[in-house]
Amino acid sequence: MSASGRLTLRVALLLIVAAILQLAFGSSWSVRGAQPNLILIVAALCALHFGATGAAGVGFGAGLLTACVASPPHAGFGSLIVSATLACWVVGRMEGHLFRDNPVVAVALAIGQVAGAEALFYIFAPQPGFGAWLRNSGLTVLFDALLAAPLWLAIRRVLRSADPAESF
Repeated sequence: MSASGRLTLRVALLLIVAAILQLAFGSSWSVRGAQPNLILIVAALCALHFGATGAAGVGFGAGLLTACVASPPHAGFGSLIVSATLACWVVGRMEGHLFRDNPVVAVALAIGQVAGAEALFYIFAPQPGFGAWLRNSGLTVLFDALLAAPLWLAIRRVLRSADPAESF
């Protein structure tokens, strides 16, 4: 298997593990109604290792998993997919301008990506109660910020071993 195939397979497995953890523990990790979005934060950290097209693919997969796990009953499925795809695509577009080995840059970018995806989802599928949505989204972003650094270390270790020739 080629190095890019191994990298893609590992990213897919990371997203599936994030979805399983989100389903298993997401509701028990709730703080004032806000839950971490493990799938989106893992996608953001994985998107750092791809160009625009690959990052959009990571975002599409993450959006599809998120929509399957958390989509509202009668709306939002496509909005979750599009918002995650666009947010990861933006990360991928900045590939040549970022130093992805810097943990501060990686974590800040992942937090910005999660906040951007939340805002895009609200634009695509507005919900009643802007204040409640803003509070919930803010708490989700803070929760994801706490998880971003340890997840970045784990993801970096898993993806680094996909291609030993590439020094991440």
